[in-house]
Amino acid sequence: MKIWKKARGAKGSLARPDFVRVQQRTGLPVCQLRNLVHGIGERLAPLPSSVSVLRSLRERRDSHDGTGQDIKLFYLSNMPEPYARALELKHDFIGWFDDGIFSADVKLAKPDAAIYALCTQRFGLQGADTVFIDDMLPNIAAARAHGWRALHLPVAEALEADLLNEIGLWPKEMLHG
Repeated sequence: MKIWKKARGAKGSLARPDFVRVQQRTGLPVCQLRNLVHGIGERLAPLPSSVSVLRSLRERRDSHDGTGQDIKLFYLSNMPEPYARALELKHDFIGWFDDGIFSADVKLAKPDAAIYALCTQRFGLQGADTVFIDDMLPNIAAARAHGWRALHLPVAEALEADLLNEIGLWPKEMLHG
């Protein structure tokens, strides 16, 4: 079973029309706005509840009792390039994934069907065995259209219960244990 968690962002950079609109609305000089945008990656902090769920999935995957042998953890993130690089350097949890794709690195973004096809090909995913988790409904719809099972979870606090109830992933004794 493949488990996905996403992060917000863009195809790799702030699109020019968006950048111009922000510059016009803030009145900041272009160079100052560019520095501000690029500096956000250094300040991004993961949600503790998301890291907790990821830790539980990693522990299940890495357990020696055979319960997690079928779990692979991948990320599919629409995070812009400077934020992705900062995440990789600053946070150990990125190494808990088996692999993943930042949209900035492939110049595709959710909900474009091409990024789901790329993930399927690159990671050898099988539709019904793939569980995609996202907080954006258009991304959920695109994953389902690609044949993946998908959970819409706008908040990570509900994830463990939903994985148990909808997919049967965790035995009850592993929740909050």
